[in-house]
Amino acid sequence: QHRTVVVQESSEDALGLALWALAYAIHAKFELARTQKLYDQLRDMGVPESKYVRPHAYSLIANTLVGNDTAAKRDQDHIIDRYRSDIHWFEESLRYANGVIPYALLIQCQRNPNDNLLKIAKESLEMLDNQQRIGSIPAPVGNRVWHMLGQQTQDVYGQQPIDAAFMAMAWSVLADITGLAEYGKKAEYWMGWFYGHNIWQQPFADLTDGSCLDGIDEHGPSENYGAESTIMYLWAALTVRNRVQH
Repeated sequence: QHRTVVVQESSEDALGLALWALAYAIHAKFELARTQKLYDQLRDMGVPESKYVRPHAYSLIANTLVGNDTAAKRDQDHIIDRYRSDIHWFEESLRYANGVIPYALLIQCQRNPNDNLLKIAKESLEMLDNQQRIGSIPAPVGNRVWHMLGQQTQDVYGQQPIDAAFMAMAWSVLADITGLAEYGKKAEYWMGWFYGHNIWQQPFADLTDGSCLDGIDEHGPSENYGAESTIMYLWAALTVRNRVQH
């Protein structure tokens, strides 16, 4: 509001996402010297010591993209060490961007095939798929109240595109790895959330310009078209479309 610089430490999630973005730029050879320099500066900052799962998921994807197998193994091991086979998840609750965790493991599996890693990614993704439904309708965990595993009820509002998008992307990668059509259909099922297969039965994605509403609240779809929502929708749509075309 006052056009002043906000000086504060970045979150570990934000740092992991920045690494992912830079790694993607390096992978695409975009401004290679600059992006490589920035990546090298950020690579060993806060993420290696993080006790949380998502920063390591973002970092795992980044290190996989640039071929840093040593750092990728570090992130992979942190995630796997948190995995609980009794609940098929890495935490006691489902929070935000849940699908990025199995998605990251699957991206690693594409580069370095690993049966145990694939098993954990598939189990956790199937658990997410089962937990995030209302009847036959996809219903991502809302951002108002985390969903405690083992509970039968969940908050139906606060659903966001980032969660539906990562689910579609994860199923799409699993379909690529296994070649199984049923997983491709799961990806399309989660893309349906954007097109009206949701609790309000209204589309969130605008097919004329590619923008996307911010999600669901108790009054209906959000009226705001946020950058994150639009990016996640376009990213998921591109991922699923590319798989279908191949």
